Amino acid sequence: MNAYLEVWKGSVCERIPLVPGERFTIGRHSGSDLLLPEKSVSRVHAVIDRVGTGWLLSDLSSNGTTVNGAHIVGRQVAIAPGATVVIGSASIVLRDASQGAADDTITRSVPRPHVTPAERRVLLALCRPLVTDGPVRQPASVVQMAAELTTNDQTVKFHLKNLYAKFDVPAAGLSRRGLLADAALRSGAVNLADLRDADG
Repeated sequence: MNAYLEVWKGSVCERIPLVPGERFTIGRHSGSDLLLPEKSVSRVHAVIDRVGTGWLLSDLSSNGTTVNGAHIVGRQVAIAPGATVVIGSASIVLRDASQGAADDTITRSVPRPHVTPAERRVLLALCRPLVTDGPVRQPASVVQMAAELTTNDQTVKFHLKNLYAKFDVPAAGLSRRGLLADAALRSGAVNLADLRDADG
C-alpha cells in the first residue's frame, strides 16, 4: 500500500488506504470515500488526488478545511506525509506505507500532558469556535480568549506559551494556535462535548 489516511475521531483511529490514480472524496454525502455525517461538513467537502510523487488536497466546501493549522477555503494545497487535516470533528493525518499497515482500525491513547485548571480554560476558549456553525471555523484569537476569560492578552499568551511546550507545538509553522487546538482535541485534553456544553 502506497499511502493511507489516519482518521482520528477522539481516541479511535481508522486507517484508510489511498489508491494511486483514484480520487479520494471526503464529505457528508453517503457515497464519499470518507463519510463525515456532520452538519458543518459539506456534501463533498474535500478531495485528495495523487499528483506526481505527492498528494494534493482540494477544499470544495463553504466552511473550509484546516491543513497543518492553516484554514483554507476553496483552494488546493500540496500535502506530504505527516500533514494534519481537520474537517468537522475528524483529524486526518496522511501517512506513507513505511509508517504502518493500512488495513485495520486501532484504538490507542494519544499522549495527554497534564494541564492546570487555568490552562484547560484557555484550551476550551481556544477550541470553542471549532464547534460553531459559522462559515469560518478557526481557533480563537488571543483577544477573543482574553475577552471570554475576562483577563488580559499577556495572561493568555503566558498560558499559551506553556501549552505549546507541553503539547510539543513547534515554534515555526503556519498557526501554532491551530496546531495546539488539534493536539488538544486529539489527546482528549478537550473534547467536543465539553465545548458544546460550555457554548450552550
